[in-house]
Amino acid sequence: MSKTSSRPGVPEGRPRPMLGDLLCAEGVLNTDQLRVALQEQKRKPDLLGRILLRLRFAREDAILQGLAGQTGYEVMDLAGLLPDAAALEFWGKEEAQQLKAAPVALENGVLSVAMADPLDLRVFDAIRRMLPEGIVPRLYLASEAKLTEFIAHAWGATGFHHHLREIDQETPASAGEEAPHPVVKAVETLLDEALAARASDIHLEPEEQSVRVRLRIDGALRLHGVMHRAHWPRLSQRLKVMANMDIVDTRTIQDGRFTLPRSGRQVDFRVSIMPTLHGENIVLRILDQSRALLPLENLGFSPAHQVLLRHLVRRPEGMLVITGPTGSGKTTTLYALLQRLDMAGRNIVTLEDPVEYELPGIRQTQVREDLGLGFAEGVRAALRQDPDVVLVGEIRDPDTAQMALRAAMTGSQVFSTLHTRDCLGVFPRLREFGLSPGLMAGNIMGVVAQRLVRRLCPYCRVTTSADAGLCLAMGHDPAAPPRIGQAAGCIQCGGSGYQGRTAVAEILPVTPEIDDLIAQGAPRTELLKTARMQGFTSLAEDGFAKLKEGLTDIDSLRARVDLPGAGQDWINQA
Repeated sequence: MSKTSSRPGVPEGRPRPMLGDLLCAEGVLNTDQLRVALQEQKRKPDLLGRILLRLRFAREDAILQGLAGQTGYEVMDLAGLLPDAAALEFWGKEEAQQLKAAPVALENGVLSVAMADPLDLRVFDAIRRMLPEGIVPRLYLASEAKLTEFIAHAWGATGFHHHLREIDQETPASAGEEAPHPVVKAVETLLDEALAARASDIHLEPEEQSVRVRLRIDGALRLHGVMHRAHWPRLSQRLKVMANMDIVDTRTIQDGRFTLPRSGRQVDFRVSIMPTLHGENIVLRILDQSRALLPLENLGFSPAHQVLLRHLVRRPEGMLVITGPTGSGKTTTLYALLQRLDMAGRNIVTLEDPVEYELPGIRQTQVREDLGLGFAEGVRAALRQDPDVVLVGEIRDPDTAQMALRAAMTGSQVFSTLHTRDCLGVFPRLREFGLSPGLMAGNIMGVVAQRLVRRLCPYCRVTTSADAGLCLAMGHDPAAPPRIGQAAGCIQCGGSGYQGRTAVAEILPVTPEIDDLIAQGAPRTELLKTARMQGFTSLAEDGFAKLKEGLTDIDSLRARVDLPGAGQDWINQA
């Protein structure tokens, strides 16, 4: 990597390797995929990396590493990076968005610049013109999506509030101008800011005189802005148009979705409208594939749990059940497990309601109860498609439970979800659905129970000693309390003290001993005793381990996990 203002990368005189060839050599692509991507590039000219992402032939991190090998530039990971205030003085937010280049750090006269395309000479020349004498730019390659988020956070996300003021100040004359209407700009900016804040949902909540805008970030709702009630009809109509809804109907429940290109990727927004006392309440679920399709190693499972999960997915047949409440990350875990399978050598079929993220190389089916295609009917049809793996989005009724188990009995791997409190609650729940213990025995390969807890911000988290009540709950001697994580708050996490979420889980592999107990219809206490002898750890124990690692704090853990009885009095008093 050159530290001067000259164009670094592959030495002059040496031919620059082709990105597609590099990715094929690394095993990221095969020749057929590269040929399809190049044909698409001829049809719609664009950077090959963007095309590969659009076709879902490769993950962004693999493409970035290929670009690094092609260009000679180092990759800068902007996720969670705190910008240098001195660096931001060289150019502003609008220039950064236009050039797709952000100043990140200034040290000894060298300005580190993150760019989506460091080979763009036009951008490089513009940067040189903006820099004073004596400041040397050092260019880095960065993910376009993360660069967009970094820019939004670095200079502050004030665009939505600015456009709200434009709505308030709008005059009849301005309504006929060619510039986008303030309502259109406000909606577009709100979506961009929600993506930059890594929000999972946008809540637009009409009240008597105003409309409250909140973002769900890391599982908690945060106020993002308040707009005057007079402008709500136009803003809601804009969202309805985007989601292909009936703009006249304001009295019934409506559902829709739309897709927008953002930072070189397609982002889906699922829209739900419900009439309330003060008007239509609108919630947008953000379905960003770049954040949802994560590898197993990035979900927060402990190393021991990762080993267990990898072992379970290697089983050739049987049913794996993931349980937990809504919003506990079950679908994300299922997708991570599917990505570990040999997709080229297997026929993988999914039944989902709804299909939130498209997976390459997998046959995905949207369940439509209104058309007679429920989960049970879908499994029945899938079994006639010669499947190796069947993903059943959720076991909701006896018919689905029986068909899922039948698929496991006929030699398929079956992945599904269920709503129970913990792993041991799965077996009585399935018995309620009419599955006999004899049928379950030998056909359920494992159960995973999980929750998502807020992760402490790595830039400002602190540690403190656990008090006596918590020591008792954790099984520690109060005379020698362990250090545990605690939230603080800084500019990087917006003062919340948290950044992201991590999984807290318990995993029960169904061993021959557990199988025998299931076949006998053994009570919960016997199952737990045997599981404990085989190394089983509970949700609370995994949560306490993350507490001591400084990954989360007791407030986040207590909000999602039932803590053991030893500390119940302390919990109730808190």
